[in-house]
Amino acid sequence: MKRRFRIAPLIACLVGCAPPGTIEVGRAERAIIGGTVDTGDPAVVLVTSINFQTGRAGNCTGEVVSPHVVLTAGHCVHPGVVGAGNSYYIFTGKEPDFHAKSGVYEAAETHYEPGYNPTNQAKSSTPAAHDVAVIILKTPIPVTPLRFNHVPLGQDSVGKVARLVGYGVTDINDPQSTGVKYQTSAEISRIDATSVVFADPAHNTCEGDSGGPALLDLGDGEVIVGTVSVGDQDCALHGIDARIDKYASFIDETILKADPPPPPDLSTPAVALDASAVEDAMISHGGCSAVGEVGLGVWSVWFLFVAALTMLGRPIRRFAFRKSLR
Repeated sequence: MKRRFRIAPLIACLVGCAPPGTIEVGRAERAIIGGTVDTGDPAVVLVTSINFQTGRAGNCTGEVVSPHVVLTAGHCVHPGVVGAGNSYYIFTGKEPDFHAKSGVYEAAETHYEPGYNPTNQAKSSTPAAHDVAVIILKTPIPVTPLRFNHVPLGQDSVGKVARLVGYGVTDINDPQSTGVKYQTSAEISRIDATSVVFADPAHNTCEGDSGGPALLDLGDGEVIVGTVSVGDQDCALHGIDARIDKYASFIDETILKADPPPPPDLSTPAVALDASAVEDAMISHGGCSAVGEVGLGVWSVWFLFVAALTMLGRPIRRFAFRKSLR
């Protein structure tokens, strides 16, 4: 079982010879087989790892899932696969320009899913298990993020056609046919506890597509149901993706950290008085309210009561509340 990633030599630059955006990366990756050029999908991006000490670099595919977070494969960032001391850059567009000063985003952090173990991946019966990672960027990417699946992917999705997107070669015999975003469609042939499997030799993913999305409409538009993990040596039989619903909580935690929601607005808006309601509440009587008339009536009764007591010669007591002494 082979990962969809390959380390390539860094052709133009070695240690510290150029800033980000002026680096040329070796075009030796493989990718979508049997696809067409994808001029859309701005949230699908190229992930490049560079080691300035060794001059080596590697390519993967990723997708923006929040302004500061890119989703990709665990083996694209794990030091046991790509080596330690790498820097990571995200390139946008159909055909990234490695010399451009725009469309290039530098990673601040990378995190692979805690259960991912590259040593066991090749020997495992579920090789795509935990092969998921997130890249947190220093600056946000101004594109609409892709949604990813949170609900269990049922067996009723077997036989449905998903859309696959990646940046690698279009011809397995031509290692130079890479670096352009392509898309293809393939039928889901199997779903297991951790994986989504595609077995269409004519429409397949390959090295360099690692981390790229399998997009499927589950009833409310496309969502990411898988990310490319492994496949056969010649990319001629099948491709296996990690099931994203199994690792949605890991992705959600990263998004909450990198792009927390704004605090709730606790300000209380002023309540405007409805003039018509006020008018309806008034009992119009010569311009006076019912409250005023009630008040006048009380004082009138009190006055008559006092007058009556005075006329009867009975003293008027002053009433006061006193505490009871014990």
